[in-house]
Amino acid sequence: MNDIEKIHNTFSDANVLYVEDEETVQRMSLPLYKKLFGNVDTASNGEEGLALFNENHYDIIITDFRMPKMDGRQMIKNILKLTSDVIIIVLTASESDMDIQKDMTDVYLTKPFGLMDLIDALKSIEDKYHKIKKIKIKLHSNS
Repeated sequence: MNDIEKIHNTFSDANVLYVEDEETVQRMSLPLYKKLFGNVDTASNGEEGLALFNENHYDIIITDFRMPKMDGRQMIKNILKLTSDVIIIVLTASESDMDIQKDMTDVYLTKPFGLMDLIDALKSIEDKYHKIKKIKIKLHSNS
C-alpha cells in the first residue's frame, strides 16, 4: 500500500473544507484532496469558508492565509470560537505568516509544497484526527 492509499484509509471519512482564493490552484489541487479525503468542499475566501463551516462543521480545514474579503487568520479565529474540535492546515506563500498564528493551527505548509510534504503533514495530525472523531461520535450517541 502506498502513502496516498494509507492516508486515504485514515481520512476516508473526513469532512474537509479547502479554502483557496486562486482558482487555478484550487482547481489543480482539488483532485488530490478528493483522493485523500472522504468529502471535500471548497470556498474561495474566508467569508465563504466560515459560512460553509457554520453549515457543516468540518473535521479538517485546509486554508490559504492571504485572501480577499476575509483572510485565513480571521476565518480561523471565528471557527475556533465555535469549536476546538477541528484540525487547521494553513497554506501560505510567505514564511513570515507562519510565526504569526502557530498557536491557532496544527500544520503550516509553505507554497509551493510537494506531495510528500502534504503526506508528512497529514501523518502528523492522524492522532488528533482520531481523537476528534471519537469525540464527535460520543457527542452524537449521547444526543
